[in-house]
Amino acid sequence: MAHQRICLVTLTTAILLASISSTSALAQQGSSTDQKNSTPDEPPVLGSAKYESNVADLSIEVNAVDRSASGGLTSLTYTIVNHGDERSDVISNLLSESEFSYPPARLAAPSLLDENEQVRYFTIMNTAEDCVCPAGAGDDGTPTRVPGGESQYVWSTFILPDNVSKVTVEFPDFPPIKDVPVS
Repeated sequence: MAHQRICLVTLTTAILLASISSTSALAQQGSSTDQKNSTPDEPPVLGSAKYESNVADLSIEVNAVDRSASGGLTSLTYTIVNHGDERSDVISNLLSESEFSYPPARLAAPSLLDENEQVRYFTIMNTAEDCVCPAGAGDDGTPTRVPGGESQYVWSTFILPDNVSKVTVEFPDFPPIKDVPVS
């Protein structure tokens, strides 16, 4: 039974991630003029925030907040950019800070805020009480460190009501990224 639940969550996540590539173009067309132009090889940037520290020169670029066609299940995709020359070892610490007790080394920290209703949404958990987000320990291919001058594409999954059309994306220790459209 537990295996079936894990398979269902894995299948749902795979379908959601597959839909991201088809909806990224729609997100780019429907977003504000502040967004960075993208090429076919790089995702659009709907907003960004810079980490304020003398330890690392990092920024986060929000690429998409895509709700599934059936509603509710929503994927946040973002890029962690290391602008420095050195490898950054602080990423897993920054992105594993969360309001909830997720298993260790999970990149579960982003939250989505509906400014109109003043409701904050956190990364969802599956039936095994694990967040539907990548591991930060590298066991699923997501590195805990980003080499200098490089970036890493990351995702998290949420449940958003159908009436939410834009959100503020929040990460610990980064300024909020406001007015990100939900597509």
